[in-house]
Amino acid sequence: MRIGVCLPMYKFIDSKFVDSLLNFLRENLPKYDIDIINRIGGSLDVARNELVKKALLNGCDYILFLDSDHIFPQGTLTRLLKVMKEKNAKIVSALYFTRSSLVK
Repeated sequence: MRIGVCLPMYKFIDSKFVDSLLNFLRENLPKYDIDIINRIGGSLDVARNELVKKALLNGCDYILFLDSDHIFPQGTLTRLLKVMKEKNAKIVSALYFTRSSLVK
């Protein structure tokens, strides 16, 4: 199973995102074949479309978007894949209850 982790990024990346991403990679690289695909700058819709194209060209079976203004808890990828399998879903998403800045 090859997972394309797509990172649409802006000019400045918050250190909390970087820390969260590093923890994500430490947790998941031993378990999954992960292909990191990033794009810096431009509009988000264009960036996402380009990232999907690259992931498909690279032979990815799944695509996970991690936005640079988010942080994510341990087990995120495993939980999303579990829901996909249980529900026979083609797309899953985490819930976002509030919008706030990473920097407080």
